[in-house]
Amino acid sequence: MHSILLALALSLVVSVSAAAGMVDDCADGSDPPRSIEACTAAIASGRWSGKGLAWAYYNRGNSHDRLGRVEQAIADFDAALRLDPNYALAYVHRGNAHGGLGQYERAIADLDQAIRLNPDIARAYYSRGIAHARLDQHLLAIADYVRAIDLNPGLALAHRIRGDSYAALGLHAHAVADYDAAIRLNQEDAMAYFGRGIAHARLRQHQYAIADYDRAIELDPGVALAYRIRGDSYAALGRHALAVADYDEAIRRDPDLASAHSSRGNVYLVLGQHERAIQDNQTAVRLDPNAAHWHGLAWVRFVVGENEQALRDIDKALSLDPEDDDAVDTRAHVLAALGRTDEAFAAFEHAVALGGTTRARAYQEALARHGYGTVADGDWDTASRTALKTCLENGCRLIE
Repeated sequence: MHSILLALALSLVVSVSAAAGMVDDCADGSDPPRSIEACTAAIASGRWSGKGLAWAYYNRGNSHDRLGRVEQAIADFDAALRLDPNYALAYVHRGNAHGGLGQYERAIADLDQAIRLNPDIARAYYSRGIAHARLDQHLLAIADYVRAIDLNPGLALAHRIRGDSYAALGLHAHAVADYDAAIRLNQEDAMAYFGRGIAHARLRQHQYAIADYDRAIELDPGVALAYRIRGDSYAALGRHALAVADYDEAIRRDPDLASAHSSRGNVYLVLGQHERAIQDNQTAVRLDPNAAHWHGLAWVRFVVGENEQALRDIDKALSLDPEDDDAVDTRAHVLAALGRTDEAFAAFEHAVALGGTTRARAYQEALARHGYGTVADGDWDTASRTALKTCLENGCRLIE
């Protein structure tokens, strides 16, 4: 009798130990295949139900997601939520999975529900902020990042991506402050240095920008774009040899990086190497025939006096982005160079209509430099129009 009882006791201990091991393995996200195997065994055992079974589906979904099996992850989160409709974390992770598929509205709906169920999950606000940012809803994104940071001040990524949203809104000083905070929390985050560098460059603080790009490249030397944007800051400081060297390196790492060809072409133009400038801009158009690259090629052709080709190129740019006042301005200059005065005047007027007081003031200042006196107040009045008309009729060029 005693031997039977001992055998039963040992069997129970083994059974409990095995069950505990299954639970631990299912919850262990550091080894996704093992986690999936354990969670699947728990689900198939028939011994789990309700919230316990929902927990197993939830953990298996997380492990599928870590392996990039997003659709399988969503199916498991769906199962978890059918069993436990109040499972806030399952909504958070399903929302993240929808976001990973580019389904940002569905992601936001899931994260909204997670926050309704538990308003203190920092990750829910952080993830919803990312979804809003992907939809260019940066004010909503910033509000979510603020709440995430309130709940978890040490969440370095929340500072960094809030900086990204501030930068997208043109609030570059705010962006720098957030990147500063992100870097204090994680000095190995290359993207935080990269973002701060861009923000410094937008503020015309190119020396600071270059220092940030240096650190970003040190942490992650394989990103071709980092060399290209550091090259842009060198170019802005007139350090053309260093700029070209960076563009060369960007192109070596990614020969199809159109923006690097375009930027290098612009430096060659400044250096008077016109053939190289045209070749690089032609390559940029071939690799990525967007409005900006057609515009760049048109500008180079205008500067070197190839005005008929410049007109064709700028018309292609404007066919892709007809509201770009810079491109309309270039077209106006090309038409003036071709002696098509009335068309040039109309194009300059159109550029002012699109660019507002900033564009008007730039033209007024240029006219004043040419001796066609006008007040540079941004008010495009009759006197300004008359001065422009006279300038064009006399063959002057606003930009020399």
